[in-house]
Amino acid sequence: IPSESKFKNYDLEFKNGYNIEIEYLRRIGFTILGCSLNSKYFENDKLTGIPVIDQMPASGNHFVFAPAITVGLKSKIRNLLFWENKLSLGVAFSHNELKLGKSSIEKTNNDFYYAFSSGLGFQWTQHFHSMLSYKYDGYQNSGEFGHQKFHQIEISVGADY
Repeated sequence: IPSESKFKNYDLEFKNGYNIEIEYLRRIGFTILGCSLNSKYFENDKLTGIPVIDQMPASGNHFVFAPAITVGLKSKIRNLLFWENKLSLGVAFSHNELKLGKSSIEKTNNDFYYAFSSGLGFQWTQHFHSMLSYKYDGYQNSGEFGHQKFHQIEISVGADY
C-alpha cells in the first residue's frame, strides 16, 4: 500500500495491497547487476483533506507493472551472513481507477520508476539464500493522480547458481 498518494490536491488512502517481484541478478565480485519485474495491486479506501466534509469513501483499484535495471553491492559479514544494497531504475506502467459515489475516473500512465533496498541475508547452502530487507520505491504519475511512494519490509528467497 502506498505511504503517500495524491488525487488532485487531496490525499488518497488505501486498505489492501499486494506486491510481487522477480529479480535476475549476476554477481561480479562485490557488484550486483541485473533486472527486475515488479507488480503492485492495491484498493482505495477514502479520499481525505476535502474542505467541509474532511473525507469521502472511495473504491477502485490500482495496478502497477515496473520493469527495471538493478545495480548494487553485496558483501559478506560472516561466513553465512551477507549485506545487500540495490538501486533499481525503470518505467512504471500504471492503471489507476477511482470511484466516488456514482462517478468513476480511470487513467493509464507510463512514468519513471525508482527503488532502493537494503537487507541482511543468510546463505543456507551454496545454492539457496533468504533475506530480510527494507525497500523504498515509487513512481511519478501525470495528470490527476500524483506520485506514489512505498515503504516495505520484504522477505525473499533466492536460488544461486
